[in-house]
Amino acid sequence: MSSSPEHPALNLLKGGTKFMPTTPTATRASARVSSILDVAEAADRLRVHPVTIRRLVQRGELPAARIGDMLRIREEDLESLFK
Repeated sequence: MSSSPEHPALNLLKGGTKFMPTTPTATRASARVSSILDVAEAADRLRVHPVTIRRLVQRGELPAARIGDMLRIREEDLESLFK
């Protein structure tokens, strides 16, 4: 059996060094990741009642995504309320 070069990720299984892809695409993708908050978390951040968050979304003042019956708010959209 011929020996083939090992994949760097296999070093993790053997207790070796950590493998982290450093391609430009992976770096750019991770830079765009933002936190997604639910209504309760957004309300806690602004120190308001969750109903206030729902009203802001309903009036179109705060962008949100509806997933099933749940609202999800990007952290950067929450911060943009103050800009």
